[in-house]
Amino acid sequence: MSLATKYALVGLLWGLVLGYGAVAVTTGLGVAVMFTLVHGAGPWGDDTGSVLYGLAVLGWGGSAVFCTVLGYVHGRRAQLVDAGGDQDGEHRRAHLLAAAAVLAAVLGGYQLYARNAALSMRQNYLDEALQARHQIDSVAVTEGRDGRGLEFVVSADGRRAGRYVLEVSVRDERGRTLHVARNELDAGAYELRHRAHVAYAVIVPTDAGVGEGGGAEPVARRLSLTLSARLTPQLTPRELRTLPSHAAQHYLADDSPFHSTFQMTHVVQWRNSGGRRWVVGRDGEVRELIP
Repeated sequence: MSLATKYALVGLLWGLVLGYGAVAVTTGLGVAVMFTLVHGAGPWGDDTGSVLYGLAVLGWGGSAVFCTVLGYVHGRRAQLVDAGGDQDGEHRRAHLLAAAAVLAAVLGGYQLYARNAALSMRQNYLDEALQARHQIDSVAVTEGRDGRGLEFVVSADGRRAGRYVLEVSVRDERGRTLHVARNELDAGAYELRHRAHVAYAVIVPTDAGVGEGGGAEPVARRLSLTLSARLTPQLTPRELRTLPSHAAQHYLADDSPFHSTFQMTHVVQWRNSGGRRWVVGRDGEVRELIP
């Protein structure tokens, strides 16, 4: 085999190896151009995948063609320079370059395989962790035994035993937060139940006017409350190390899939007159709230 042909094959091998980097460059530039000049923050078209695949093929094919031509030119030049002489050294150099290309391809392929296997393992662990975590089934709201507040009973179910953080909040019609309670819980496998209490004195307004007729009995009013509960596992260092890096770094973010949330509304009837407040219980009894 002539030096020109042999170096052309060596160039082809190295072009295929270096094509991985060319694919990353061309597709990265394609994404940057489409984001900056075409789609921006809006929805991307259905043809985006085809464009990126085309750029990947162009990058890989261009790398292979360029390196093949470069190898052929180098081999042709060496062949002409040493015409009629001993070209064994150039042949050995071509063999070493070909062997290095094959070795680089094997090592690179193994690294890609190992990385993909690790990413797949971490993604599977993330899916299993999300399935195993406790999720809130229901939130029951009852009047406390003392009649002075509301009692929340949060029920959750899951397979992951360990530490959790339960946050219960109460907001009024304007979205103002009236009460927030945060508790750290130890949950066993399967069922978790927790009771939280909030006093009427905390959630019933104090800035309403007197009832109709001035000195008449104050008119009953309705207070619509939004009750929210959020349950989040406290992941151990070992669990965090096993998760994908982005999931581990943002598992406490507001949009994290590890949060289990539940929301409902509850109506409380109350009265106010002369700075004094009363709550109408579910049994119809009117109880004055003592500041």
